[in-house]
Amino acid sequence: DKQVEEAIRGALRRSPRYHADKPISNKDHFTYYSNDEVHLYIVSDVHCGAHGFDKKAFLNYINQIRNDDKAAVIILGDLIDNATQGSKGCVFSQRVSPQKQIETIIEMLTPIKDKIIFFCIGNHEERSFRQTGNDPGFTLCLGLNCLDKYNYVHGFITISAKGKVYKLYATHNIGKSESKLKTMARAHPDCDLVIGGHIHQAKVVPVAQQLH
Repeated sequence: DKQVEEAIRGALRRSPRYHADKPISNKDHFTYYSNDEVHLYIVSDVHCGAHGFDKKAFLNYINQIRNDDKAAVIILGDLIDNATQGSKGCVFSQRVSPQKQIETIIEMLTPIKDKIIFFCIGNHEERSFRQTGNDPGFTLCLGLNCLDKYNYVHGFITISAKGKVYKLYATHNIGKSESKLKTMARAHPDCDLVIGGHIHQAKVVPVAQQLH
């Protein structure tokens, strides 16, 4: 029964097993403090394992982050392509297996793991959870020692930099529609920035415009 299945999925998503180990009242809120300015980097939609994955460009980006002592990293999922039976991607066209994709991403992100301030998954990781109950995001965070920065779905992030406070909302934005982000902007007008991934293109819309 699909209704029962969806109810079980919802219960699992709300389970502490799939959220960072922090007080329940604060499980989707994260903070980052710096006495200096902060350079915010977004890592999303890498799709390691896909034929379109540009390893050289990604490693150059990681090196840029590693060499920036003011860097703070927000990870928004789809780090692995993770084609499975029944998914849109072809299992047999991937360059490497999903397990190897996870191991590769952990290896590549290790030099910047201490700069990660938030981590959530995308639809390509979620498909494993939907089909097997296994959460690649948890495994990735376990390997990067950043489980305290992890939320399966989304996060509210408060950044204090040089005495100023900025509030962000971040999610992979599964479903591609901007409506979810607009809804969050309307519901949380105190957020200075609402960040989503998934659409594979850069697009900036001031939060003030999202309120109309």
